[in-house]
Amino acid sequence: MVNTPKIEGMLRNLATHLGQLRDIAQTERDAFVGDATKLGAAKYYLQISIEACLDIGSHIIASERYRAPKDYRDIFTVLNENDILPDDFTVTLRQMAGALVLGGGRRASL
Repeated sequence: MVNTPKIEGMLRNLATHLGQLRDIAQTERDAFVGDATKLGAAKYYLQISIEACLDIGSHIIASERYRAPKDYRDIFTVLNENDILPDDFTVTLRQMAGALVLGGGRRASL
């Protein structure tokens, strides 16, 4: 059974991180690219936002006893297979997880 308070807490944290990204997105492009602090903050908030999505997905998969994902990208495929995520959003989330792995975040496999 999904631990609803745990998921709600994760979603609150994700919303906070996305809010930070929205604030940073208001910066003009040249100012953003020229500001190492803002650039680093954006990368950090994007990384932890993707990790939050992975954590939420992993919790749902484990709680509902869905098949074990093969790697981080597969977390979103498993959720899609069980009608938790729509097809188009699954593609986007898989790409984000792949970018996280390629960018030096989490390892490719679980």
